[in-house]
Amino acid sequence: MTQYELLHNVIGNLRDFHRLKVNGCVEYETIEYVLPHLQLMALRVVNFCCFTLVDESAVSLVDSKLANLLVEVIPVELEVMHICCTNLKGSKSEEVERFIKQLVEASPNILRESLIHLQEHMVNWLTPSTSTCNIHVMIEFLLIILTDVLKDVIRHDKLFVLLARVRELTKEVFVLVRNLEENMNEASDANLNLLENIELLKEDLKNDFLKARADSSQLCFPMSDGPLFMTLLLTNLNDLANSNASSVALIKEEIKQVKEDLEIIRSLFGYVEQELHRDLWTRVLDVAYEAEHAINSILARDHGLLQLIFILPDTVEKIKLVKREVQEKLPKSSGIIVANAPNKPVERNSSSTVGKNNCRFLRRRQSG
Repeated sequence: MTQYELLHNVIGNLRDFHRLKVNGCVEYETIEYVLPHLQLMALRVVNFCCFTLVDESAVSLVDSKLANLLVEVIPVELEVMHICCTNLKGSKSEEVERFIKQLVEASPNILRESLIHLQEHMVNWLTPSTSTCNIHVMIEFLLIILTDVLKDVIRHDKLFVLLARVRELTKEVFVLVRNLEENMNEASDANLNLLENIELLKEDLKNDFLKARADSSQLCFPMSDGPLFMTLLLTNLNDLANSNASSVALIKEEIKQVKEDLEIIRSLFGYVEQELHRDLWTRVLDVAYEAEHAINSILARDHGLLQLIFILPDTVEKIKLVKREVQEKLPKSSGIIVANAPNKPVERNSSSTVGKNNCRFLRRRQSG
């Protein structure tokens, strides 16, 4: 959805909501506090449209004005959703009931598109900081929820309640971004509350909202070249750990932990160890493959909620356990050194003379 399409949908909903009041379907006192906001947003939209008609050539300026306008308008739309789902929920008016039903059905898509455009707006117009990083984490978390809502993994009896919480958190995020643009956010406690809200909602999702737990059975590594897979996986994890992409923000700490643990494991496993401890090496590959699948699913938002809540935490713990077992069975003082390629080990001997020869051999290989 383009920014223009999103603005058209949001303003259309605000117009239809205002029509309920004009037609006498809702009492003035019920929506009194939001009416000034509706009038202000209507005025700003009219001014924006007039600006685009006067100067169509200023494309970049038009885009920035539209992005800023959406940051102002969408919180009003979210407030209208809140009124409809609370104050007007018990209305006996068929017109009100029809409007609420349409708004609730469209809300996941509106919320998702709004967050996507907010994310793009932040990347283009805000300087990276701890505050913006926390907001990106919350946005990505909400996007995963909203994507999986449409994939029918949320319990239907809890869907209305969950969407209400997502709507309120989305509104908080928009207000926070607006404050950040006005240099008001650094002194606010609201930014710190975002991460707390994520953990609270994660726990509630685990216990109350999800229809079923994800299948946490171990995936089996399907390839024959384990060392190559491990090298490619660690390269990818390193790239993700160093990435500033907003999609990575939510699970960056988990990515770093998996990367560090697998690097330790690989440093102890050479070709000889793989042959002597074949079962353990197979388990290492299985948990590594499981971690790769979970991380990719979350980043692609492909049933990412189940992976985020259940699978990834479980897999991180599995990797920690197998790392301890590897460290116990393959101490650093014995075995081999892995130089550059994990499948080409160099034997190590207690003799200092042999060790020096090996070092010279390695240097000749590297210089050649």
